[in-house]
Amino acid sequence: METSIKSLIRSSDEILHVLEVYNLPNTLNDGTTSTASSGRGLDIDATLDDPVNKRILAIVTHKDEESDWEEGSVFIFQESANKLGINQVIPIYADFTIDMAQIRRESQDLQPPSPTTSNQHRSGT
Repeated sequence: METSIKSLIRSSDEILHVLEVYNLPNTLNDGTTSTASSGRGLDIDATLDDPVNKRILAIVTHKDEESDWEEGSVFIFQESANKLGINQVIPIYADFTIDMAQIRRESQDLQPPSPTTSNQHRSGT
């Protein structure tokens, strides 16, 4: 995979990290997905098996040897017809932060808790 990424960036760039991630469809308030035509929730296994949802994240840096200046970017790649292409590039600045969430595969129920269960207080019994 790194060989494919290297073919898309400058030879002077360095790949620091590569991560395979999945773009999950947005979940609506009722637990259904915005792309689902049925009233059922998101099927995680089907989503992860669908190559359309797969993305490759790569942290790439470039150092200017003359000025000793280093800059970096998060590259988001997507495969299409067995070819890797750049989907998006996000520059990294001094105050750059990234937030991610991970869903356990066992917990396939992505529906939000019902208002009655989320407002109940737990008793010590």
